[in-house]
Amino acid sequence: MKKILLMTALAAACSGSAGAATLLNGSFEAPGTYGGSFQTLVAGSTALDGWTIESGSVDLIRSYWQHSDGDYSLDMNGSALGIISQRVADLVVGAYYALSFDMAGNTYYGGTIMSLAASIEGAGGVFEFDTAGQSNSDMGWVTQSFQFQATDTSALLRFASNETGVVGPALDNVRIEEVVAPVPVPAAGGLLLAGLGLIGLARRRNRS
Repeated sequence: MKKILLMTALAAACSGSAGAATLLNGSFEAPGTYGGSFQTLVAGSTALDGWTIESGSVDLIRSYWQHSDGDYSLDMNGSALGIISQRVADLVVGAYYALSFDMAGNTYYGGTIMSLAASIEGAGGVFEFDTAGQSNSDMGWVTQSFQFQATDTSALLRFASNETGVVGPALDNVRIEEVVAPVPVPAAGGLLLAGLGLIGLARRRNRS
C-alpha cells in the first residue's frame, strides 16, 4: 500500500504543472470605455490597471488604430517615451515560462523602424518592428516571445520604448505561459547514442 501511495505521489509530481502565472490586464482592456480615440497616461497615473507607468507617458489607444487583441492597445510613446512595469505573481521557482506580446508601431511617420525593450528575470532583449507598408487599419501586428526561468515567486516585467518623440512602438496582448524546457542533447552525443543502440541491437540478433 505504501509503495502504491509513493508511486502515485511521484507520478503526480512528475506530471504536475507549475501553474499559471498571474499577469493583470495584459491586453490593456481596463479601465474600460472612455471618450476619444486615445488618452495619454503619464508617469504615476493609476488609470492603467495592473501596470505602473514608471516614467514618460503612454497613449492608451481606443479607436485610433486596429488592435491585436480586444478593444485597446498602447502606443509606448505618449508625449515622451514611456516605461511600464508590472510585478508578475504566482511563479514557481525553477519553472520555465514564455513571455509573449504582440508588437506593431505607430504609422504616423511611415516606414519607421520602432524599437521596444522587454525584460523579466534578467531575460529579454530589444525588439523591432518596421512600419513600412502598414496603416492604422492594417497594423501588421507580430508576436514576439522569449523564455525565462523563475528564481522567485514573483518577478518584475518591464517594457520600455527606445524611441523619442510622440510616435512609438505599439504593444498589446501580453501573456505568460508555462513551458517545458527540454534538456538539449548535443548532435554528436545523439548520434553516438543512436550508434550504440544499433550496435546493441546487432549483438542481440547475433546471439539469437
